[in-house]
Amino acid sequence: MPTLTDEINRSISSVFRRAQIRRRLSATGLYESSWTDISIYIKSWGSLHAGVDDVRLNRFIHSGIRLVVRNDTGAFNPESNVASLWNGTLSRYRTLVRIQAGYTQDDGTELPTDTTQGIYILDGEIPISGVTNDVILNCKSLVSVFEEVRARDIPGLGTAQTATSLFTRIRDHTDGAANFIFREFITSTSWSIQTTTALLNLATTTSIEAMSVWDLMQSVAEVEGYVVFIDRTGSLIFKDRTSNTTTSQFAFLGQGFNPQNIISLDEHKQALDKYYNYFRLKFLEAETLTSYVTAGTTTTTNISNTSWLFGSRVYDFENQFFSTTVAAQTAVDGLLTTFGTVQDEAYFTAKFIPHVDIFDRVTFSYRSYDMINSELWDGFEWASDTAALPNDGGNWSRDGDNFDINSTTFNIISRETDLDNFTTKFTIRSI
Repeated sequence: MPTLTDEINRSISSVFRRAQIRRRLSATGLYESSWTDISIYIKSWGSLHAGVDDVRLNRFIHSGIRLVVRNDTGAFNPESNVASLWNGTLSRYRTLVRIQAGYTQDDGTELPTDTTQGIYILDGEIPISGVTNDVILNCKSLVSVFEEVRARDIPGLGTAQTATSLFTRIRDHTDGAANFIFREFITSTSWSIQTTTALLNLATTTSIEAMSVWDLMQSVAEVEGYVVFIDRTGSLIFKDRTSNTTTSQFAFLGQGFNPQNIISLDEHKQALDKYYNYFRLKFLEAETLTSYVTAGTTTTTNISNTSWLFGSRVYDFENQFFSTTVAAQTAVDGLLTTFGTVQDEAYFTAKFIPHVDIFDRVTFSYRSYDMINSELWDGFEWASDTAALPNDGGNWSRDGDNFDINSTTFNIISRETDLDNFTTKFTIRSI
């Protein structure tokens, strides 16, 4: 039976996409137990994007999705209309939306095993066009449910708190009447919380007063040097930056390799935009010298000095959740280890790749030319008959006029799937 990789690499493949909704019951306000398919109504699917480090180091961004649907039958009218799919339910707003997509084998089997590409929440205006009778469904990331709750509303936060304990409290937060708040959107088994031991300095009346729960989660992740993100299946992940697995989850093959699954290599670079050689953290509220810790190097005219080589690149940030100076120093030292060397990054467009996610380990191969069965004019240098090169040898030009990347290991740090055209764009960072 062909594997998912076989299906991706076929010259002609069968793909599918689905959109489903889960509404809230008018009697309880809770979500239905099953999904309702709305795929037949969709005219435009849009794109799904998720990534880390785009705006700030270790910070996660997750776009929503904008679906354009036909409303010829009134299926997307307000819930007060008898033709509406929401008639008899609580409201169209805050409906869960699940997007599934993948490949279909000849026998009808769908791949990958979990075909979910994202779970979103219908939480914006729902405009209906009077000209085309189309409806726009503006769906937000599940991150939004954490952004809408104040951190101070989570009980039990105190100064002697580990990140693991805090994330567990958030997961199990209720409305006071034994009704879970966040587990309505992300079930208890879909939280992956890595164990930590360091104590945090949380003061519920001061440091978290103006924070949302998502702000708090990101700040706590920053203390640990971790990331917090929503994966493609709708799970919440709190973990360090190591690869999700020790083995490659997929081999991306571009020009010069077969079977090719990379459509275009849009950019390959030394990622100076994510390189810093000096970190400065303000971890105490008072404006004094002892409120800061630093790590890195200052500029000297020296060929081994990174500030002289790449310029002074300073990363300033503030986080008052560190319990001790030692903990704060450990954090900036860790950032210097992770971002204090220039790493290679590639941004490329590939065939539809439905199963890899943020921090998955992959291999990447791409050449600027293919020497097999090719004649490279003006690429040959004659050499005299010497001890070094007997019998009048010759040398082809050095490997890679531009690119000669062969099975190099990278981590995925962003993915964007175009569901209208079935392509996926990735940003990958060398390990």
